[in-house]
Amino acid sequence: ANFVQCVAQSRACPDLESYLIKPIQRLCKYPLFMKQLEDIVSKEEGHDVHVLEVVREAAKAVNQVATEVNLQQRDAARSMRGMFLASGAFEGLTRNLCEPGRSYLDEFMCEVTRTSNELSTQGSGAKTKFWHAFLFSDALIFAKKAANADKYRFRAWLDLEHVAIDAPIKN
Repeated sequence: ANFVQCVAQSRACPDLESYLIKPIQRLCKYPLFMKQLEDIVSKEEGHDVHVLEVVREAAKAVNQVATEVNLQQRDAARSMRGMFLASGAFEGLTRNLCEPGRSYLDEFMCEVTRTSNELSTQGSGAKTKFWHAFLFSDALIFAKKAANADKYRFRAWLDLEHVAIDAPIKN
């Protein structure tokens, strides 16, 4: 508690959040360090094979930890975004986003063409608009940005079990 109070009162010290993020930031540098160490050991004349093997095993373990941390950070960010969206970010949405097994995956801008009562991401004819698309594990939600910067006006809900993609997906 003393440390936290001291940091909070000092203008020269970084805040507590900066101290807490440092280990995570350093963790991502360890794979590079281990690769450099492996290169140095392998180029050394008369290097001990056992030492090189240990360095390679350590590098492999560090890479696995860094990968897991990155996945956990991504999943945490997705969970936070999903909770925000479920907490009322969609004006006019009457369905519940907080369903067991449903998770937020991604969002993107999408050109949508509405012909009669069908939605298409391509086509000629009727009105073409740009909507935000929110991909969940079981649904695709279309919305437009609302006047309030943190809100969206709900436009359409597509259950993924009824969605078919008939074009190749490009990265």
